[in-house]
Amino acid sequence: MSENTFDKKAKDWEQKPERVQFAVEVAKQLKLTLQLTTDMTVLDYGCGTGIAAELLAPDCKALTAVDSSGGMLEQL
Repeated sequence: MSENTFDKKAKDWEQKPERVQFAVEVAKQLKLTLQLTTDMTVLDYGCGTGIAAELLAPDCKALTAVDSSGGMLEQL
């Protein structure tokens, strides 16, 4: 499998505060919109390093994080 752009950027992805803040805001809005409950199963498709997934996981029964970048998943 060839390394993609996100694989190359994964290790430093969370070094930029604006990326982290964006993911935090996405998670916040998803919580407000979806009204997660502990009987829900959630799929985070395109999870990147998993910032939003980690914030959403405590509010649901199970969360599966998926990304096309192996490097991003390694960081998760």
